[in-house]
Amino acid sequence: MRHVKFLVDAKQRHLGSSVLRGDQLCQICKVGFCQEDFSFSLCYDFAEPKSALVVLTKSALVEARIADLQKLRSNDNVLAADWLDGRIRHDFSPLIDAFIACSPIQRDYLAEKYPPPKTVILITHHVDLRIPEIKCNLDSLRIGYFGNSTNARFREFFGQQIDVINAWDASDLSWILRLKDYNCHYSVRKYQKHDGFKPFTKGFIAAHCGAVLLVDQDDVEAARYLGDDYPFRLKLNDPRDLENAIGVLREAFGTSSWVFAMDKVISLRRCTSLRALTAELDGLLALAPESA
Repeated sequence: MRHVKFLVDAKQRHLGSSVLRGDQLCQICKVGFCQEDFSFSLCYDFAEPKSALVVLTKSALVEARIADLQKLRSNDNVLAADWLDGRIRHDFSPLIDAFIACSPIQRDYLAEKYPPPKTVILITHHVDLRIPEIKCNLDSLRIGYFGNSTNARFREFFGQQIDVINAWDASDLSWILRLKDYNCHYSVRKYQKHDGFKPFTKGFIAAHCGAVLLVDQDDVEAARYLGDDYPFRLKLNDPRDLENAIGVLREAFGTSSWVFAMDKVISLRRCTSLRALTAELDGLLALAPESA
C-alpha cells in the first residue's frame, strides 16, 4: 500500500485553492486510481504523515517553516510542492522532491529552474467539481466576470455592459447558479504585485459552460490554449479598448466567428477531463513510496 496525503492548512481549508487542489484532487485520485494499491486522504498537521507522498498545497506552503519540512523529511515522506499562483519560496527547494505546476508556463519555468534530479509535473487546474453540467443561454449577448472583483481590469468602466459575479469564497456557491446566464466570460486580469503563475481556470470554466472568452491579446496562457487565430483575443490596454472589444463581441454574436470561438473554447474540456487529469496525476503518484 502506498499513501498519498494532501496537506492543507486547517485555518484556510475553506479557500478555493485548498478545496480544489486539496480536497477535490484527493477525490479525483480516489476515482481515477480506485483499482490500484493507494490510499488518499487530507491532513492538516505536518507531524502526521509517515512514509507517504505528501502534496503540500498552497495554504500549507504559505504557513510552513523550514523546520516543518524537515520534520516531514525525517518521517520518510516524499514532498511535492503545489505553489499554484503563490510566490515560490526557493529556500524550501532543497527539501522538496517534486514541483507541481498548474499551467504549461509554470511547468516550463519550474523545469528550467529545477532540472533533474528534481521532478516537475503538470497537473492542470481543473473545474470545480461542484459545478453541474451547464449549457449557457445563447438568446442575446451576456458578458460576466466571475471572480474577485478587485482583480478585474477596468472594473470601474463596466457599467451595464459586464456583470460582476463574486466567486472568490469557496464556501459560497451562489455564483455557480449564475453561470448559465452568461455566454461570454470576461478574463482580463488586473495583475497584483503578489501574483505568481495564474492558472487558466476562467477558460476551463467557460469551456464547461459552452461560453466564449474575452481575453487580452498579450495573455500568453490564453494564446497557448486558444491559438493565435482565436477572434476574441483583443487589445485591452485602456478603457477605450474595452469599449471597442465589447463592440466586436456584439457584432460577432451569433455569427460564424462566434461559433468558431465557442468551438475553440469548448475544445478545452479535454484538458480537464478525468482521463486527462488521471494521466497527469499518474506521474505524481509514481513518486509515492512503498509503506513499511
